[in-house]
Amino acid sequence: MDTVRYVGDPFVDAGVAVLEHWLEKACEEFTETDLAGAAEKLQQRYSRKMWKGYLTVHLPNSVWCQANVGAVRKEEMLDLVLRGYHREALRPARPCCYCGRAAQVIADRSRVPLVTSEKSMSVGAGGAPGTPVCGYCLYAVQFYPVCTLKVEGKPLFWTVPERRWTFLLTGGFLKVVEERSS
Repeated sequence: MDTVRYVGDPFVDAGVAVLEHWLEKACEEFTETDLAGAAEKLQQRYSRKMWKGYLTVHLPNSVWCQANVGAVRKEEMLDLVLRGYHREALRPARPCCYCGRAAQVIADRSRVPLVTSEKSMSVGAGGAPGTPVCGYCLYAVQFYPVCTLKVEGKPLFWTVPERRWTFLLTGGFLKVVEERSS
């Protein structure tokens, strides 16, 4: 099964490390059931009031932060970020800017940090506006705030080129965040 994996991007890799801690297995061993269970756990966590403001630092205008979104639209947005890997590939085909797999979503700053809008371009992969992302990378990005400390109003998390170190360092921050949020 194709699944989330380390790709060398800080946001994706920190999210993968969180998932490995939560699921207690390497990302190569994740199953569809694992991903669905982790998505449910994340939805429960992010629905708590204390997370709403915290997430505006990471994913402003996201499904996690918008209070004025109707139930149907919210479910569509959650489906995109947590189950987007089930969607058809973009037409015309574009590679995911993180892992090179077929992209399924054109991401904007409501889905991925530091990205501009879906239709305008300050920088665009392949010279086209928007940021093409596969559903697995988009899914992983949603998890990185769970291991992020807030330092002087800014997010701080670990990521290094060696995935084992990313996993170990993320585990330390993950424990701190879980202690503070319980």
